[in-house]
Amino acid sequence: MIRTKSSAAILFVTTVVLLGLSRLPAQEPAAASTDNPLQLTPDHATLSVADLEKEVAWYERVLGFKVAQRIKGSNFEVVHMTIKVFRIDLSANQGSVRHRGSDPNMDQGWMHIVFKTPNIEADYNRLVALAADLQEYKNKDSSINRLLVHDPEGNEIEIQPPDPAPAVGQ
Repeated sequence: MIRTKSSAAILFVTTVVLLGLSRLPAQEPAAASTDNPLQLTPDHATLSVADLEKEVAWYERVLGFKVAQRIKGSNFEVVHMTIKVFRIDLSANQGSVRHRGSDPNMDQGWMHIVFKTPNIEADYNRLVALAADLQEYKNKDSSINRLLVHDPEGNEIEIQPPDPAPAVGQ
């Protein structure tokens, strides 16, 4: 268990540092390159935890994250925590366990990485052409609003279009 927590902590901190560096002021989107053909940028990661308040306190104290929002349901609570360049969502789900169960969303330590992309339709076509384990979700107008891609071990990566620009005057 200690080894698992340590490995997860190292993975998370490494992910935050590396993804945070990529959130430095962006330039205009360039043509896709071989090192980042989908032009992905980081958005957030989700970590399932057993003791939400203990984890919130640790992320505030140790890493400097701040609570941005709390979402509470009947069986779960999610705390969105942010630093300048990244967001982590700490999720406590009633009934979650430390081992792999039939629902990976209920495994403590499960991480869900989300990236933004400037052209989700083109990225969908590319991933289909590569025969990726892919699931798309569409808006009422049939435009894609997110993609879920799974790596060979089943780890989930979500890809979303950019956030819509705020209306003038907001």
